[in-house]
Amino acid sequence: MNNPVLEIETRIRRDFNGSPLEGACLDLFHFLIDTPIENLKHISFANLFKITNESLDANDLVIVSSYMAGYIDFLKECFEFIDEDNNSYDLDVEDVQQARLDGFLIHPESGDAIYQADAYIFIYFLPGNGLVRVKELINDK
Repeated sequence: MNNPVLEIETRIRRDFNGSPLEGACLDLFHFLIDTPIENLKHISFANLFKITNESLDANDLVIVSSYMAGYIDFLKECFEFIDEDNNSYDLDVEDVQQARLDGFLIHPESGDAIYQADAYIFIYFLPGNGLVRVKELINDK
């Protein structure tokens, strides 16, 4: 990989081919590259909205975040349950899927059934393996 930043920029431009999502993806990409890894520990959808200059609706933000997580591997999707007392618990993807199938989530601490769990389950992002590798390549130069 000669210049990983240029290669990924080129891929984003090719994949989005001038669509409005291209600029948002590039904004997010540069933010992730320019921000120290230790400051990327809990990136929420609200953070992504600000990073992409508040130019996307919710559906477009899902497309951009999914692209950055799936195709570029710069983000890792994570889930958390925040209860009524504002306590946060990390959830596995399987927990989230099961809660959606069952229509409730079992509280990780109390064991109580939480109905309408989607109101308490939030997605957030951590640095993906691709981001870590590119940052290591950049820092090794």
